[in-house]
Formats: sequence, C-alpha cells, structure tokens
Amino acid sequence: MSEPFEHTLANIVEGVVQSAGFYQMPNALEDALLSSPLTFRQERVFRAVLRKTLGFNKPSDCIATSQLSAMTGIDVADVRKALNDLVGFRMIERGRRTKLGAFLTPVLVPVEWALQTGRITLNTTLNRVNHPAQTGRITPHKIQLQNTKKTKPVPVEKGDTPAAKPASRKRSATLTLSEWMTQEREAGRELLSADDPLFASECDRGKLPVEYITLCWHEFVARHIESRKRQADWRQTFRNCVRQDWYKLWAIDRNGVFFLTTAGKMAERRHAEGEAA
Repeated sequence: MSEPFEHTLANIVEGVVQSAGFYQMPNALEDALLSSPLTFRQERVFRAVLRKTLGFNKPSDCIATSQLSAMTGIDVADVRKALNDLVGFRMIERGRRTKLGAFLTPVLVPVEWALQTGRITLNTTLNRVNHPAQTGRITPHKIQLQNTKKTKPVPVEKGDTPAAKPASRKRSATLTLSEWMTQEREAGRELLSADDPLFASECDRGKLPVEYITLCWHEFVARHIESRKRQADWRQTFRNCVRQDWYKLWAIDRNGVFFLTTAGKMAERRHAEGEAA
C-alpha cells in the first residue's frame, strides 16, 4: 500500500506530475469541486487559477483578471465578481498587487474552504486601520425606543407637595471617531460585526463585494480619524456612507455588476500603499 498523502501545500505542489502536457490534481480536490455548490463561473475561474499555478508547478502566480477572462471566455467584470466570491469562500488567497495583476494562491485543502457558510465571510482587514489595535467583537447597536405616550398631569391639591418633574430625556453622548474606536477597543468589541445589517442588505441582496465595503471603511476612517466631528452612532454613519456611496468609489455596469470608479481605484491604490508602508 502507498503511504498516506500529506495534504500540505508544499507536498501537493511537489507531487504534481507534469509530463507530455498533463498535470495531476489530487483526487480530494477534484471530488470537492464536483460536490461543491459553486456556480459555473466560479468553478471555471477557480480551475483557471489552478491551471496557472499547478499547471506550471507553482504554488501561486501573478494573474490579471484579463488573463482569466481570456482563458475562460467570461467577461472581465464577471471574472472579477467570481474571483471576489472565491476569496470570500477561502478557496483562493489574494496577495500582493502589481501593475500586471495580483498574486493568487489556490487553497488546495478543501477542509479549509468556507463554502458551508452559504455567504462571503467578513474580511478581517475591515478592522485593520492606522490606529491602536482593535480587538474583540461588537454587537449591533441597540436602539431603545422610549414610550412617547403622553400622560395627563396629576392635579395638585392644596397643601400637597407638587410631584417632581420627570427627568428630561438625556441627549445621547457624542464622540469623535477616534474616541469611539478607543472606547470600543477598551470594551473588547469589534468595530463592525459579520452579522451587521449592512452586509445582509448590501452584500447578499445588493451584491456589493465585501472588499468594496472594506475599501470604503478605510477611506471613511482616513477622512474622520483626525476630525473633530462628533456622532452618537458611528456605525450608522458608516452604513449611510456605504448605502449612499458618499465617496463615489463604485458604479454599476449594464449587467448590474459593481466595478470600481476612478476615485475607487485611486483610493484602493492609496490604501494599499499605506498598508505596505
């Protein structure tokens, strides 16, 4: 009997057999693809990435979306959307970006995929900003509704002490973004949680890629982190920023697919350079 195959990236790449124009793919990987809920475009893009990496005995490669489009016959915008989905499913790891494309690494161990969640998971870079480290988890902001029913004044009899006036409604405390982020960090909460209604409404129903919301978050923080502007609920302010596209970072093509505008590409490059620094 043959020895058990060690499912590690190095061993899989090393074990790929290339001869006469063929390459061998692990059975576990092929079986996982056959039973996966991927769409036609998602699977074809994933296989194209495999061809550009395993096909040349490399664990990763710098690949442009235009290359994947030419290989698969799928429109560039649809390739970009499928690629974003695969990154969210943890089937592909996206690394450093260059002028020619981004470094893509296929995840060859199916048990590490996140297909069972049924949705793209929140990118942890959402909470990575140039500010003291944020830790923990935040729950959605809870709004307490006050009873607005008016009560009739109680008549005061002679000699009675007038009843004390009810305490006036206290105005919600307002904080700058920097103060709010520090407060949430000390409380051990994330700035945004994966179950925030923003992701259900914009990502699931509106199909806005999670990485676009991540980009908007970086731009939002960069514009407000040193500002004296004060808000009672910075999460809701950011939700409004995304839903109304304050910074005009994206647009929608004829097929209803989101793409980055010039302003969005400039912001992406600016924040990518900031992270690299």
